[in-house]
Order: sequence, then structure tokens, then C-alpha cells
Amino acid sequence: GLPRVRWEDARSVVGRVALVSGRIVRVGSTDRVHFLNFARNDRSAFKVVVFAKDIAKFSGELADLYQGKIVEIRGTVTIYNGSPQIVVESPAQIAVLARQPKTVTPENSQPSAKRKLPGVMTIATYNVENLFDGHDDPYAQDELSQEKPSDEVKALGKVMRALDADVLALQEVVSRGVLEKFVGGHLRGAGYREVVHVEGNDRRGIDVGLLSRYPIGAVTSHRHRKFEDERGRRRSFVRDCLHVQIEFDDRPTLTVWIVHLKSSHDDREHSERVREAEAKAIRELLDRALTRDPTARFVVCGDFNDQFESVSVRTILGSGSMKLQSFGDSRALGYEPSYHRGRHRSTIDFIFASPAMAQSYVDASYRVVSGTPARGASDAYPVIAQCRLEEKFVWRTPLSASVVAVFQTEQPPPIESW
Repeated sequence: GLPRVRWEDARSVVGRVALVSGRIVRVGSTDRVHFLNFARNDRSAFKVVVFAKDIAKFSGELADLYQGKIVEIRGTVTIYNGSPQIVVESPAQIAVLARQPKTVTPENSQPSAKRKLPGVMTIATYNVENLFDGHDDPYAQDELSQEKPSDEVKALGKVMRALDADVLALQEVVSRGVLEKFVGGHLRGAGYREVVHVEGNDRRGIDVGLLSRYPIGAVTSHRHRKFEDERGRRRSFVRDCLHVQIEFDDRPTLTVWIVHLKSSHDDREHSERVREAEAKAIRELLDRALTRDPTARFVVCGDFNDQFESVSVRTILGSGSMKLQSFGDSRALGYEPSYHRGRHRSTIDFIFASPAMAQSYVDASYRVVSGTPARGASDAYPVIAQCRLEEKFVWRTPLSASVVAVFQTEQPPPIESW
């Protein structure tokens, strides 16, 4: 009758006696405490604690007994210094297994997210799949989509609370009123003092939006922007390309570009042509921004409705000195798909960063947040990443046309290589 979870989901059973399993990758110790670690270089991850007073109960060195092996730990999951743990007092609490056991995630669990770090901003993007209400908008074809079921809406709230994102880009929101009602109810007390929504071009009424704990500056919609596809047909964005400025008291403005490209539910060839035209228009906007300020800090995120290797995504990434960086490049491309239903399972939701913004990326923080209740909240999983904010900037304009950003910190953080 005990919940049986993987170590990554240990936070979902805090305060309960549970069976937690995984592979021990490192055994460490201090003068009074020994640790069995399931993750390398991540102090916020779940761990097993054995105090020195109990070490004599074990038949040998902990490293010899458990390192590199799959184990299942039985005990009460607690939190210490922000990290989940089980204190083991007897070797009977640790079982060495031949293979990873089947786990059962509790119904009231939440997807495990990275612990909030000081001086770090968490950015996420999430296609919430038809966040509609039950009211008919005479100016939209929202009758094609039913009101989002209440259990899915509740699951959305649980997922967003678990993400704990400071800036959350959203896709498929029907109206500002619906979004404000959702925030006031399911996200009450979560700190989202800014709600951004602009009506886009989609005839069903699914728009992009944003929630922020930081003040919002200028918001620019590009729904009226005109561009041509490869056949010379004049087009606009199927939804929108929204440009939102996040303002800080002591740092330069950070910009979030939110996209939701044309899906492939219709003819695939036609959809690709539209997406590629949209991507080219987005890239032109980004080139203008980077030409004006090569050190501009921004992210481009949302539902791209195509995979990383596609022409449309590669077009938005660009090339040369103004190429965007993918926060997912540091990981294998075979991670959890962001669109998780049916035969079209694939990774189509991304967070990309400008060259300057990429320098502030917190290594290994980019991930697709899957599992329960995210699986029941939407047909897409949220994507999350973290960026450092502790740097203080001094902007200097030399005699040359370029602009140089000088990072001033007591101990400059390492810059990841991309």
C-alpha cells in the first residue's frame, strides 16, 4: 500500500512513508553523515542519509555495497535545506534490485521541478491546450472547442504551481478574462502580478499570453505584420508573435518573444509552407533587434509545431554571430517529447536565447516536465529553463559602432560553452 516512486519524484511524497528507487551514482560522507546520491553535482536532488552512529550496522563500506547499483529505499521522505531525503537507520531499509521497479505516482503528486536558486530566474513555456470557458464569443469560432474540463483546469493549476516559473509564456488561451480568472483562482498567491494577453489572428480564438512576477514594460503584437510565403502569397501570423518586455530596477530589460506557429492538422505541405514563412518573418524581427543591440538579452519560446531539425526552427535559430542558442543543446535530443499524444509524439516546444542571454543560462536546468498531473492537463508538457540574474551590468559605448556589455560581479560566473 506504500507509494512507489522514482527518486526524481520524491518531492511528491514528502511527509509520507514511501518506496523510492533509482541508481546510486555517488557515495559521499562528512565526519557525522554519509550520503547515497542519485544525481551528480545537484544538492537539491533526493538523497539517502546514514548517520555515523548507524554505520556499524552495515556489513561493509557503503560504496562497495551500493554505488552503481539500483536500490529501493523504504522510509519517510522529509525535506532538509530544501532537498528531499530519507534517513536510513538500518540496512533493512535498502533493497538492492536487479532492475528498476515499476513505479506508481500518487494521484496528488506534482511534477518535480528544479529547486529555486537565489539570483536565478525561471522561465517556462506551456501550451495549455484550449483554455476555453463556456461562453460563446460572437467574433470567434470558439464553438469549435468545448469548455476545458474542470479536472484538466485543476491539473493545469497544479502543474503551474509546481513549475514555480517567474515568467511563464502560454499558448492556446482564449481571452484575457479567462486567464485572469484562472490566475485568481488556481494560481492565487503564486505571485503572478502581471497578466499579458493580446487577441491574435486565430479564428478559434486561441492566443498567446504571459504571466510574470516581474513588472511588464512594452508589449508589442505583430498580428498585423504582413509577409510573403515562398509562392508570393501575402500572409500574416496564424496566431501572433508577441514581444513582451520584462523590467527590473537594477538590470537591463529582458525580452520574451512568444510564438505559436501553424500546426500540421491540415495538409502537411501547406502547413510547412506557412510555418516557414512565419519563421522567416520572426527571424527578420530578431535580426533587427540584434543589429540595434548585439548584447540584447531575450528568449524566443513557445509552440513551434515542428521539430528541432526542421527548416522553420532552423530559420528562427539563424546563423553566424546572431544565431540563437538552444537551452536544450547540452542534452541529447532524445529526451521526453513535449507533445505527448498519439503517433505524433515529438519535441516541438522550445526555449531559445540570444547570444548574450545564453551566457546567463544555468547549466542543465533546461528540461521537459512530464508525468502526472501534466499528462492530464494538456496534450503538451511544459518546458522550463533557468537564467542567472545576479550579474550587475555596466553598459559602455566605445568609439566603435559595437556595444560591449561588461559583467561586474565579485566572482564572475563561468560561461558555458555552446
